[in-house]
Amino acid sequence: AWNQQILSFTKSLISLRKTHPCFRRGIPQRLAAFNGLFAFQQTYENDEALVVINTREAIPTIKIPIASQAKLWQDYATQQVYPAYSGYLIIDKVLAKSSQVLLPVY
Repeated sequence: AWNQQILSFTKSLISLRKTHPCFRRGIPQRLAAFNGLFAFQQTYENDEALVVINTREAIPTIKIPIASQAKLWQDYATQQVYPAYSGYLIIDKVLAKSSQVLLPVY
């Protein structure tokens, strides 16, 4: 029997990829890489997304330089919104061994 939670999550990621051309046609642009944290941006035409991966312990607050005019970014899974100021995305606490897909809020 399938694990329904994993199946549902996998289907939501497939839907995300189908809905956002940046995941199919965009070229990853590295934004940050330090202490087990890796962040990149995918952009294709007017569609964009940020991906943050943390392979180590929790990080209290991070500022990630971004190449976007969006002032707010929303976590795809949790719906939490994070601000961007002066070319930096501010995330209050990145959980240990976690990942986030962030989409702009316009």
